Amino acid sequence: MPKALIISYFFPPLSGPGVQRSYNIVRNLAENGWEPVVLTVKDICYVGRDETLIKKLAGIEIIRTETIDPMRILYLWEKIWGRSRDKSIYVQAGSGIRQFGRDIFPLDSKIGWLATAFRRACNICRTHDIKVIYATMSPYSSGILANKVSKAMNIPYILDYRDLWSGKPDLSYFSRWHRKLSEKWEQRIIEAAAAIIQVTEWSRTRFLELFPECNKEKVSVIFNGYDRESIPVKIPHVSSKGVIRFTYAGHFYGERNPGEFLGALAELIAENSLDESVEFEFIGNYPREIEELFFEHKCLKRVKYMNYDEYLEKLIDSSVLLLFISSRNSEMVLTQKLFEYLAVRRPIFAMIPEVGEAAEIIRKYNAGIIITGADRAGIKRGILEMCEIVRQGEVNARFQVSENDYSKFERQAQAKQLAKLMDTVTNG
Repeated sequence: MPKALIISYFFPPLSGPGVQRSYNIVRNLAENGWEPVVLTVKDICYVGRDETLIKKLAGIEIIRTETIDPMRILYLWEKIWGRSRDKSIYVQAGSGIRQFGRDIFPLDSKIGWLATAFRRACNICRTHDIKVIYATMSPYSSGILANKVSKAMNIPYILDYRDLWSGKPDLSYFSRWHRKLSEKWEQRIIEAAAAIIQVTEWSRTRFLELFPECNKEKVSVIFNGYDRESIPVKIPHVSSKGVIRFTYAGHFYGERNPGEFLGALAELIAENSLDESVEFEFIGNYPREIEELFFEHKCLKRVKYMNYDEYLEKLIDSSVLLLFISSRNSEMVLTQKLFEYLAVRRPIFAMIPEVGEAAEIIRKYNAGIIITGADRAGIKRGILEMCEIVRQGEVNARFQVSENDYSKFERQAQAKQLAKLMDTVTNG
């Protein structure tokens, strides 16, 4: 079986959206004819950790290298001083501080990984007879690493853009020099790549607008998705009795935050418009600036980060699932949790741009209600409407969540897509 080098800075036991894509690709690649060999970093400071994911990767070779970057240094410092993860400086840091920490470095804050990873990656290519390199970005340093290793070892590489580089909605640069350096390197890695993957049709279109000289035939789309094996075969329908639970599980960053939703909820509480059986649960480790938006009330619950299986159980135990996407320049954003929401067959209350790929999918599958995230009055009406739909037992009549075929979004299908692309790249 041919071998593929998988370059993934974020990898289990870390957890979260940036991890699940490469984790599931690695899990499912071998059954599609490619043996993965993973190159990643040693432990770093991060918002989520799930040791159960590693257990599901038994038999897969994972090579971890040292790295000279802030997340590794902070991890070692906090380990020495015995600082717990929920009190981590990284977890508690505001988005402005995190953004500054990313922007001040040339290219990105993980650039220090190149110093240790390049030599190790070349050695892996020699000793494992690697046929193709797959690098998932961000960090964008991973793409540069793939480019350098490819050039040194004469092995084709595939770039997987989990996030756009140029064209990313919240992208900022510390200086004009930083901008020029990034543009130079992105152009270089694009030109040399054998294939390029985007995670949405909208991001593919935007990418080709930014780089019209790029051969559009080598740019394909592999969506994010859900793991079929983690989803129960039989999922109970939403109950019209007992607690009506709205759940959000995931991160907040940049302009994606629950401020307007929590403001709408506070007004509904003050107006005495909510039944006592309604609950709102938020799951995740949030920076201080987000935590400060929450207020004390018996209907509002906060749960710290949990492992992936527990997370899915929480989704299934919910009546309605909350989705947040920033209203500004986010039409191409398509979060992983949307596909997991679809998979557990719960109606979605989406505070997202009304025009965009996420909205298109929700409308296509009639999977929920879409409200502009800045429309507080609309959010209030939407909460009450969802409560009424659930209480009247009309979820299946109002939405098609129990009937839709989402198999195209299964991680297993996406690994098959990637394997075919690897076949094309190495045989072409």
